Amino acid sequence: MLERIQKHPDGVSVGELIEGSGDAQQPGNTLQALSMLLHGGWCLLHQTGQDSKAGRSTNAALAQAVCDGAPYRYISLPRAGAALSISEVEWFFVAAIIDGHKEAAWPDAAQLSLRRLNRSLLKEGKPVTDAAEQLEQLRGLATGFAQTKHPLFKRLGAI
Repeated sequence: MLERIQKHPDGVSVGELIEGSGDAQQPGNTLQALSMLLHGGWCLLHQTGQDSKAGRSTNAALAQAVCDGAPYRYISLPRAGAALSISEVEWFFVAAIIDGHKEAAWPDAAQLSLRRLNRSLLKEGKPVTDAAEQLEQLRGLATGFAQTKHPLFKRLGAI
């Protein structure tokens, strides 16, 4: 994949990478490989002009994959030409935003994702098993996300 990327100094789309991979499990494997290349600093997602559609599309696919259990930790920031590490819970918030949920519903959406994956938050190193306590913790995390990362992600074309 890196060779295919290097052959296109002006850039190649994720769709073109998927189409050219020749892999039967193309989208997932291509996105996974692309995520690793991004993580290693071997490539950056770049969007010319102000149109960030490709980056938002990639992030939507990655957010859905994380909600399905994938271990992705980097979100693309198309207008910055970079990727930023985010937590699994932050990916759940991104997925909720992409799905059209208002800020007040982000904690519920994240809790549903945690439940589907049979995961829980930690408090003082121990799993939070009480649903109400977990939701309260998610509300706090969502508030922090809404105040810091959400505006940044919108400004840099991630969502």
